[in-house]
Amino acid sequence: MRGRTISAGLVALLVLLTAHCIGAERGYFVFSGSAAQEAMDLTFRCKSDANWLYVEYTLHNNTASDLYSYDGAPGVPSDNPEWPDATQQVYISFRAPGAVQIKRMRAPIPPGQRLAQVRIPVVARVKPGAARVVRFRIHLPLSERSEYTPDFSGATYEERVVNTIEMWVGYFALDPRAQLAPLPDHPDLFQVHSQSANQLLAHCAVAHTVKVRVRTDPKFQRL
Repeated sequence: MRGRTISAGLVALLVLLTAHCIGAERGYFVFSGSAAQEAMDLTFRCKSDANWLYVEYTLHNNTASDLYSYDGAPGVPSDNPEWPDATQQVYISFRAPGAVQIKRMRAPIPPGQRLAQVRIPVVARVKPGAARVVRFRIHLPLSERSEYTPDFSGATYEERVVNTIEMWVGYFALDPRAQLAPLPDHPDLFQVHSQSANQLLAHCAVAHTVKVRVRTDPKFQRL
């Protein structure tokens, strides 16, 4: 599908795209997008120590059009500049029986809710045929996070062990409904000022064991 232009009609039709994942190497588990039909391939690898989960992924644009991913937030600078802290910049969702999902996406509005303001993450442009490499770390144990039911004093958690980590990244192709403004000094990062096209999703999964604090209070709305 290299060299293909995505039309607005195709964007509206393709609500969910996933990248199939294969492969492993010593020190990291590595999962690589292998389906040439996908608009955006996602390769993903991770490792952990006692305090942190280290994540590295690559998005590859297989089309002839710019694509925009909802992962422009760079993470908080830390004592390890190679691995900025993204603990508060990703969504975390437990998936029974033993998986956790790390999500960088536009959070869907919960059914039945009317919101005065909807937060849209900073997006990154991935040019045709180009690759975007992202690195960050998340504090362990992972803790479930959701846009519209944030942590509060009455939230309750239960710690569980999972053996699968999934990486999800939302993206879209530009259409006339979307208005983007570049960030100062970052020509490939943009703030979205109006509703964009339907969100597409690339994802991969890795066999890796970590602990997760699972939200158990009834108010929590998992993404």
